[in-house]
Amino acid sequence: PKPHTHMEPFQKELMAERLWSHGFGGIGWKIGNIDHISPTYEARTCCRTLHRSSTNTTEINKFSAGDSVSISCSKEDKSAIRVEGHPFLPLFMTGNLEGEVTLWLQDDNHTCGKPVCYFRQPERKSWVNGQCTRLHMTEDGMKVAACDSAGQIAIWQLQDDSMFISPYVGLRAHTKRALDCSFLNNGTVIATCGQGDHNMCIWDTLLPPRSCRVASMPSHSSYSIYSMSYLPDKQQIVLGCGHGDLSVYDLRQQCMSTELKHAHSKAIRSLALDPSGRYFASGSTDGSVKLWTLHDSLKQEAHLLSMHPTHVFMNQASSESMISQRGTTDLVFTEGALYSCGADGTVKRTPKMPFDY
Repeated sequence: PKPHTHMEPFQKELMAERLWSHGFGGIGWKIGNIDHISPTYEARTCCRTLHRSSTNTTEINKFSAGDSVSISCSKEDKSAIRVEGHPFLPLFMTGNLEGEVTLWLQDDNHTCGKPVCYFRQPERKSWVNGQCTRLHMTEDGMKVAACDSAGQIAIWQLQDDSMFISPYVGLRAHTKRALDCSFLNNGTVIATCGQGDHNMCIWDTLLPPRSCRVASMPSHSSYSIYSMSYLPDKQQIVLGCGHGDLSVYDLRQQCMSTELKHAHSKAIRSLALDPSGRYFASGSTDGSVKLWTLHDSLKQEAHLLSMHPTHVFMNQASSESMISQRGTTDLVFTEGALYSCGADGTVKRTPKMPFDY
């Protein structure tokens, strides 16, 4: 993959401040006292919400480490289970149970406003409308990727004057579920992880569909991948695996460079890279969150115990197993804090450590 063009945090803040001064009303979303959070998947929604409001919403500053808050979520898309915010505009996306993705504009009260556009599914007979499992956007805010429970991934290019946007990429990435994805450059190369014939794949979207998979990791019964995070400075991908293992895939060598067994006691469902790029966080089904640095090996720097207690849920009839466990489901770093959310339906803010890694 080509080198990642990283946008510095101060550049994002400058653009956000300019937008704020020109009447957008703020990048933050309204934090209310009414609990709109269902203690299932919607907890992930709240984590992305707080990520986009951390620098411009004064209420955030009142919370100390471990405080939990409630978020006013969308009422028009009641089946939304995934959310991703725009890097610097007051926009956010939702993905629902049917795999539909919508871009929203917050209103003047910092709550969910009107839809800006709808992202169409690929128009082909082989495409199956699966449940949205993850949403991602490039740092320039121009490209959107969504993966689903049918093992598919679609990528859209944002347009100025279209209410309905068709994808320019639609792939069957995995034979079972696609669980996460990550842009590796400006949006032409993307990595996916999931279940089926391959645990991880890397795709060059500029190549023809039949030859766009440029690298892959064959599936292994004891080595499932649930989450990923790209480290642009090192040209590596951190992988959160089943059984609580952490692995690092080197894009230059196209092989695993580092593996740490039992980094958590259960599967690692979420990974988040700090804006400085110096360390990252992992969240597990066991409810814990850990902070890591990566040099020659993975080194644990902090361990936050029982952030989000584990809950057990009944799966849909089409799922392979009847029940599933969820603890910490999503993590997001801002310049001053780490936000986490989980199956208990809470969002927690943990200030960054006072020492330098």
